[in-house]
Amino acid sequence: MTKKLLFIFLCIFCCFLIKAQNITLYQQFNGQYDYTAIGATLNPAENNLTNDPNDPNFCTINTSASAALNIPATQTVEAAYLYWAGSGSINTGTADLNVTLNGNINLGPDRTFSHTINTGVTTLDFFSAFKDITSIVQTTGNGTYTISDFDLTNVISTYCGNATNFGGWSIIVIYEDLSLPYNQVNIYDGLQGVSTTSPNLLLNLNNINVINNLGAKVGFLAWEGDASLAVTETLEINGFTASNPPLNPANNNFNGTNSFTNSTTLYNMDLDYYDIQNFVNIGDTNMTIEVSTGQDTILMNNLITVINSQLPDPSITIDNVTLTCNSRNIIIDYTLHNVGTETLPAGVQIEINAGGQSIHTTTSTAPIPIGGSDTFQANITLQTNIPDNFILELITNLDANGVSIIDEITDTNNIDTQQISLPVALIENPAQDIAICDDVSNDGVELFNLTSNITAVLGSQQNATVTVHTSQLDADANANQVLNLTNYQNITNPQTIYLRVTSSVDATCYVTESFDLTILASPNPIVPNIYEICNDSTDQDSETVFDLNILRQTILNGNTNWDVTFYDNNTDASSGNTNNLPINYTNSQNPQTIFIRVEDTTTNCVNIFTTDLIVNELPVYNDIEDIYQCDSNNDGFVTFDLNEATAQIIGATSNYSIVYYSSQISAETEDQNNDLPYIYDNTTAFAEQIWYRIEDINTGCYIVDSLNLLVGGNPNFNIPPPLVYCDEDNDGIGVFILSDLNQSISTDPNIIITYHHTQANAENDAIPLTSPFANTVHYHQTIYVRVEDATSECYSTLEATLVVEDSPQPVRAQFLDPLEACDWNTNGSEVFDLTQMEPAILANDVPPAVATDFDVRYYEDAGYTQEITVPTAYISNGMNQTIYVVVEGLNGCTGETSFELIVHPLPPFVHPQPLELCDVNNPGDETEDFTLEDASFEISGGDNSLEVTYYATQADADAGTNPLTSPYT
Repeated sequence: MTKKLLFIFLCIFCCFLIKAQNITLYQQFNGQYDYTAIGATLNPAENNLTNDPNDPNFCTINTSASAALNIPATQTVEAAYLYWAGSGSINTGTADLNVTLNGNINLGPDRTFSHTINTGVTTLDFFSAFKDITSIVQTTGNGTYTISDFDLTNVISTYCGNATNFGGWSIIVIYEDLSLPYNQVNIYDGLQGVSTTSPNLLLNLNNINVINNLGAKVGFLAWEGDASLAVTETLEINGFTASNPPLNPANNNFNGTNSFTNSTTLYNMDLDYYDIQNFVNIGDTNMTIEVSTGQDTILMNNLITVINSQLPDPSITIDNVTLTCNSRNIIIDYTLHNVGTETLPAGVQIEINAGGQSIHTTTSTAPIPIGGSDTFQANITLQTNIPDNFILELITNLDANGVSIIDEITDTNNIDTQQISLPVALIENPAQDIAICDDVSNDGVELFNLTSNITAVLGSQQNATVTVHTSQLDADANANQVLNLTNYQNITNPQTIYLRVTSSVDATCYVTESFDLTILASPNPIVPNIYEICNDSTDQDSETVFDLNILRQTILNGNTNWDVTFYDNNTDASSGNTNNLPINYTNSQNPQTIFIRVEDTTTNCVNIFTTDLIVNELPVYNDIEDIYQCDSNNDGFVTFDLNEATAQIIGATSNYSIVYYSSQISAETEDQNNDLPYIYDNTTAFAEQIWYRIEDINTGCYIVDSLNLLVGGNPNFNIPPPLVYCDEDNDGIGVFILSDLNQSISTDPNIIITYHHTQANAENDAIPLTSPFANTVHYHQTIYVRVEDATSECYSTLEATLVVEDSPQPVRAQFLDPLEACDWNTNGSEVFDLTQMEPAILANDVPPAVATDFDVRYYEDAGYTQEITVPTAYISNGMNQTIYVVVEGLNGCTGETSFELIVHPLPPFVHPQPLELCDVNNPGDETEDFTLEDASFEISGGDNSLEVTYYATQADADAGTNPLTSPYT
């Protein structure tokens, strides 16, 4: 007995964004199957009857509900599906998608459905959820099923006003009962509905196969039906109006009823089924369901059809496949079964495929009764284009397009397959002997990589393995396998290795192959670790030319079967390419490791060695050309201390030795008979060339150079005049530019002049004075001068005098009163005697200055370029002018200051009217007391800043003497 399961779609993924899902086939069962359903509503009453806010059941809903399942023992649960639905939106999260079954099983949906109704005033969302609970129901069995934690309390307030608040659940149970006829059970689900705004719904149920219409029925789960609303509400199946009075009248099929329990209190939920044997015809492959309403809102959640179906059902199985070692012949034993509900006729097609290629086709020879079978055998030789590993496929009753040739219950059991691996064990390519070179030890033991021969003998075989053995007996017995195939160490030299190729399908199917391991002797010369030579230049670049032929001859040591080449890297040396180094090779770094390839030309064995090229630098020294010695006798002969030359040439370098010679050849040949003593009297007057040899005592590298022994006299000089400094603050300390004396001492550019505090310092060329130099003895100081010949370093010393002279101290400008005059000519200038300022200017000199002690000069500009030649009668330049003054003493030192010339404008005045008085005091004497100030206001024009005085004569007024008193008689 078989069943046919057809999945149209499975929305396990997030369906929450889908507004509505059409009702389509979810699953199909074929066999002795039928179904039952249980369910419960959360509504305490029909919502259409409780839309009065004063009703205690208005807008209330339960959060749990129970129903009982009771099926006979002859019925076996095949599948169980839970649906729960209610008011709420999946998109906004108001749908309750998580519930609890039987108090402790938390359930979330496998799939969800949603539907939206636009009432014209608002939009209402509804949801349904699906969960496969087959295993739970199979385990729990009969009993009470309770769904709890299904809470829509906070959701339904939006729906109560138009009586669309609902919630409930149902379990659809598909069961098998061997007493039943063969049926086709289809389950269709989704969420579609009708309402006043969309009153008609037409559903087309496909995948129907009506063989016999006896016992045909259709059931459904619907929501939101009301018993009190029966306005043109119909359910039509294939155009026939369905009814089941009194439970489901023709004008009110969706009325809160349960056909399985005959309940009429399944409020706002319908769990009903109808007999449709008069509504379907034999041969039908689809069915139409039409729902109409004039007022009531109805949501269809699932539909279940049960149709009688009696057909044969061929099924094929592979019983056995016989394979032979290294053969492409196979024997297939297989069985054709009839698992249908009618006799399977003769002539059913059977096709055998290998690796997707048809290799054999036949037909059954006799009818097969219900539950019967027939066996067959096929002996086939496979074509070479079929691989060793393939899928063997037996197909019955299907054409090239996979469509059943004769009608059958299901085509899901028409194919049987089996993975086939042919037992093949061949030597596809012969194994090759392996010869490798020994290492420098030449001990006849090496590590071998055996995998190349394993790959060769195996070739393209897919069903074979290769094992390695050290004897034919072990290979035949598949014993003592060699496990380390990439680093196998030989036992003897030479040694035979045995390969066993074994079929992975049949361990008794194998062949063997052998090959020899041979180790060849390798060159093993004595190679020096280092090859060092002295640099051929003094540039300290650590590079020189190496004669590698010298190293080659050392390595060969007379062997004529070896070839020696040199490389700068191991890769090139190992490959033996043409990038070898030239015989005369200049190193690129120091030290530098080079790689030496020594190849035995008789065995072609190679060993790679390394040696370090080392360039030893020539001694580093100071190249001095001349050594001077001062000759007090000026005869050109003196005693030279060559130790002083050594100190200059090599300093304190301890790993150098230096020897002096009279000729270059003696120095080059290290002629000990002609070396010079370190205390040496020159033999050639004034100038003599000698040679020296510097040798690194660690490396033996040396260099030869020469120097001149020069005899020189003491330099000539002039006694300089005293260096005078004019002291601005007359404290006896001045700042001297000592180099100002250089030209008066010597003009010889080869002379070095330095200044010192003491004679000893001058003699020792120690602590020279810096310039500028501030004298340390007031007014007069003697310093000591060293005059040195820069070439010979011979020197003389002398004294020099520093003199500090006092400078005039004219009174500063800010302390000098201006020289003032009135602008008598009203032309903005006046004649000044500038010498009148000299007493004030010279007032700082102590004792008081005598005019003959200083020369005072006057200037119109601050740069002292425009001297006033007649200072006693100087015509000013404008009303205000600065005069700049230079005061020079008898010692030539000067001081500077300045003062102001001010020309005052004459005050403005008004000629007054005569002052008149009556002669009342002693009339006739024509005298009275006049108050002269009475005319002051008129004269000054009221300017109180002007002082008005009165005089009896013009001369007194001009001189400002003998002013009149007021009152004036």
